[in-house]
Amino acid sequence: MVAFGSLLITGTNRGIGFEMVRRFLTPPRSPRLVIAACRDPSSAQDLQNLASSHNNLKIVQLDVTDEQSIATMANKVEGMVGKTGLDLLVNSAAVLERGSLSSVSSQGMNHTFQTNVVGPLLITKALLPLLHLATKEHPPGSPGVAIVNISGILGSMEEISKNNDSMGYSYPISKAALNMLTRCLMIDLKDTGILTVALHPGWVRTDMGGPKARISVEESVAQLCTVISSLSSADNGAFLDFRRKLLPW
Repeated sequence: MVAFGSLLITGTNRGIGFEMVRRFLTPPRSPRLVIAACRDPSSAQDLQNLASSHNNLKIVQLDVTDEQSIATMANKVEGMVGKTGLDLLVNSAAVLERGSLSSVSSQGMNHTFQTNVVGPLLITKALLPLLHLATKEHPPGSPGVAIVNISGILGSMEEISKNNDSMGYSYPISKAALNMLTRCLMIDLKDTGILTVALHPGWVRTDMGGPKARISVEESVAQLCTVISSLSSADNGAFLDFRRKLLPW
């Protein structure tokens, strides 16, 4: 199992992002530093409660659609991790805007794409120097540094016809683009010691997934964290589900 010294997760005010923070803070996998990024820390009461009882949890403000917010976050994270760098980045923040062909709009498409694709790209770019720095702390060839993009089965072109249930256009298209971002990063970073993977969390009972979803957020995240902690070089560039099943593009 990979032991991450430091990690950052986006979209941590609720749902999968929050549960992932909580899970990583639970021994024995608790890292030296967990950084939780969310748009409005002052209103993230559950996150604040966690921070009050865990000295290794730090909260940073981040609007994934705002380049200045991303730059400010990266500067703060650099001060937190120091010379050891950042071992794990989880791009979890996302939005879901339902809409049929008759109702889909450029505004909705642009907002979804900015949040679900451009945001993860710019966040990764901003934190890349810290991820590179972390590779120096791990033996050559060891899978100790990773970028994880939380994607979804709706991003699979092969599976979309079986799974798209009134999800419209913007969300599936954005997740397919996030999958392509994962592959592009894999190609660019293949010789750096930084792994890049896309993970499907399943249909989860969150505000986004709805009450009819098949699995609880606790079950999904417990297995996601197990997958993340057991990543190897063989997984680089892969699209996996929360049970580690390889998914079709």
